[in-house]
Amino acid sequence: MPKAQNTSKPTSWILVKFSSPDGLIQFTLMCSVVFALGLVSLKLYAYIISDSLALFSTLLDSILDSGISVANFFAARTAARPACAHYRFGHGKVESLAVLGQAAFIAGSAIFLIISALHRLYHPEPILDVGVGIWAVSISMGLTALFLTFQRHVIGITKSTLVSVDYLHYVMDLLLGAGVIASLVLGKWLHTDFLDPLFAFAIAGYILFSTWKLFKKSVAILMDREFREEKRAIIKGLISSHKRVLGFHELRTRSSGKKDFIQFHLELPDHLPLIEAHEITDEVEKSIQEKFPHAEILIHQDPISLIIKGECPHKDRGFKKPT
Repeated sequence: MPKAQNTSKPTSWILVKFSSPDGLIQFTLMCSVVFALGLVSLKLYAYIISDSLALFSTLLDSILDSGISVANFFAARTAARPACAHYRFGHGKVESLAVLGQAAFIAGSAIFLIISALHRLYHPEPILDVGVGIWAVSISMGLTALFLTFQRHVIGITKSTLVSVDYLHYVMDLLLGAGVIASLVLGKWLHTDFLDPLFAFAIAGYILFSTWKLFKKSVAILMDREFREEKRAIIKGLISSHKRVLGFHELRTRSSGKKDFIQFHLELPDHLPLIEAHEITDEVEKSIQEKFPHAEILIHQDPISLIIKGECPHKDRGFKKPT
């Protein structure tokens, strides 16, 4: 007999040693902890030698990255727990809580960096060894670029918010490294010390801007914000495409970690047998599940006559076919 063809996806090789995507997420975040600690050691040595404030800013960022990666690892373990009697919708919002905490720590580091830059601006000090700083930052940037490639691959498989946030941290670290090198080279070339704190100001501003985006995203999830209108339009289209559905209302959506929640009322003919109403509902649910594979879908059936008479209160009314 001919050998069966391998129909697995190109990215599935990375899941071979892991029982689930959650295991892969935890492994990636553990690697992030080790990687961040290695960068801290390298940059600490370079900062002690050079005494560059711009280099100190990227050292501070790596220290925060290591702490954040540890928090992300434990948050991922908690978020992966299944729903239980006390948390019937699962533990997915732990991810958003972790991101919210990270935003606070990152903002605090940026403010500390601004204060240090102000002090250095009014009390300038020469950078002791530019070569060591450039050497250390260049190595860290090369290693970070390699690690980002791995993280991007994992994000494509798992769609993890925590790995995505961790990925953003290292993108920031890459940009910080480029700013530090520019600061050291230009400062040495122009024989001036004020560029070092100015680059630190710019880096702190970028950190605060990125932190604000993280803060808004995590608050939106914790407050059960609705899906974007384009995603809601997809759901409405899937419901309305079923020939035997007369309408829908009370469409509600939200996210919790990697899991989505979708619920709505389905309007059906009055005298439809229960078994047929159940079959129609299952068909609608299946069509939505194909587009939103990580969603938990809850559908309630309503007789159309109650909707027409106004005896069934509703909001966000969908289409209504002629009866």
